[in-house]
Amino acid sequence: MVAPLLQKLPHGILLGTRFPGFAHGCQKCFPSSRNAAAGIGIQDGATVAVVVENRCVDNSRVALGLADGANAFVHGNHFERAGGMPPLVAIRGQSNALMTDNEIRGGGVAGILVQGRAKLDGNRFFGRGPGQGAAVWIWEGSHVDVADNRFEG
Repeated sequence: MVAPLLQKLPHGILLGTRFPGFAHGCQKCFPSSRNAAAGIGIQDGATVAVVVENRCVDNSRVALGLADGANAFVHGNHFERAGGMPPLVAIRGQSNALMTDNEIRGGGVAGILVQGRAKLDGNRFFGRGPGQGAAVWIWEGSHVDVADNRFEG
């Protein structure tokens, strides 16, 4: 069953074992003043999430976070933050993601940080100038396919 859970603590949208889901069309995934962690958070290996056409701007930590072996298809989203240290998208804890046709603007240490498996295809990365980290930061032991993406800034 596909059923999103809207929750303000600690994520704008939290998808997990009890709430596998589909996040679609969130125009502003709870900005940092109302959100302690991620705009969209996906956790645990039992979760398979579809994240399509969301707009996550100025979240306090990550715009999208996958943890603990989570799995996600992420397509057509806009992730943006002007400053801060965290990456815009964090694929951690041996999580898996297929990310296609997303726009990633700004970020801290990276636009996308991968500690797991990811296929990044057709995404657009826009850096914010001096001090900007890598577009994609791949951690040791990870498996990442980066193809047909655009990088500016």
